[in-house]
Amino acid sequence: MILSRTVIVPDPFARANVLEALAGPGAPAGITACAVVGATLEIAFDAERTAAELVDALIEIGTAFVPARAAFADPTAAVAIAAAGLHEPALDATRIIETYLT
Repeated sequence: MILSRTVIVPDPFARANVLEALAGPGAPAGITACAVVGATLEIAFDAERTAAELVDALIEIGTAFVPARAAFADPTAAVAIAAAGLHEPALDATRIIETYLT
């Protein structure tokens, strides 16, 4: 059974979180469509493959946990943190946005 959710998410960062959770590479298998139209997300999913409660929880989490922008005083520290977290030892400052924000 295909179900749908229409969610208005005015915050663009929260909207991006929800889109990533429902349409990104780690999305639940039952998601059949996830589109953004302005501040609205249109989501369709197969309820036999993905529980509606999971979709609802991902929407709630995506809209609640929006990280605040944190300034890094030292771009080298930002690179080191990102490289360690991503297991990408070759990561350099040119690939880290914080380099351009300081």
